[in-house]
Amino acid sequence: MSAPNRSTLISATQKVLRKHYKPVSADAKRSVLENLLYGCLLDSAKYTDADSAWTIVQDEFFDWNEVRVATSRELAEFFPMLPDPKGAADRLRQALQNVFEGQYSYDMEHMQKENLGKATQKLASYAKLSPFAVSYVVQHSLGGHSIPLDAGAMEIMLLLDIVTEKEAKAHRVPGLERAVPKSKGREYGALLHQLVADFVANRYSPAVHKILLEINPEAKSRLPKRPSKTAKKKPAKKTAKAAKKKAAKKKAKPAKKTKAPAKKAAVKKAATKKPAKRKPR
Repeated sequence: MSAPNRSTLISATQKVLRKHYKPVSADAKRSVLENLLYGCLLDSAKYTDADSAWTIVQDEFFDWNEVRVATSRELAEFFPMLPDPKGAADRLRQALQNVFEGQYSYDMEHMQKENLGKATQKLASYAKLSPFAVSYVVQHSLGGHSIPLDAGAMEIMLLLDIVTEKEAKAHRVPGLERAVPKSKGREYGALLHQLVADFVANRYSPAVHKILLEINPEAKSRLPKRPSKTAKKKPAKKTAKAAKKKAAKKKAKPAKKTKAPAKKAAVKKAATKKPAKRKPR
């Protein structure tokens, strides 16, 4: 049986994911900037966790400027629910900083009237750490056809043999937007992201592996495998051997010379010896 081609696998992905997940609709009231920042939080995370992080940011900070000047460490403390709190904080801060430096304002609504290609390039310069967030804005704010893909999505695409290693490193899925019609783009993106978030949360999940094999049964040999218990114990054996060897070396060392103390004792004895009596003449 010949291996399924890329387009067939992409179509199979959507068909299978519909059985296991439900589409998630984006908040239509969010501005361009808000969708960019929300995308930075949603990158690799579950929708419910990204929503929680989003609510916290809005409740705990006075405005976006206060978020921008906060340190990544301070921001990360608010995101324990996300898979990578520090990464999310870095993405959020970088996006805000770049937007502010690029236009000295946080209003990005004018981008909706700009040429899509030009607007996408500008977004990419603002959110360098998150191609996912850029595609999220293009899809939900600018009316373009760009399916958001994060690092976890590229890993899944590689496991399913939809992309090559070279394409995965370049963060590209050639033909994805052609295989998925624009009318189904948002649905496909939301369904795929839910699978990705479950995969990122637990790469060894039997339920996730079952879905992946349903899409492409030939992916079995490529699925992540838990490290065996024996593999974990090996380093311990090495350290035990090293300790034994060290002890043996210590034992084999020659005993320290104790001649110096013996000489001292002899000198002391000679000093205390009484002089011999002279015979009378």
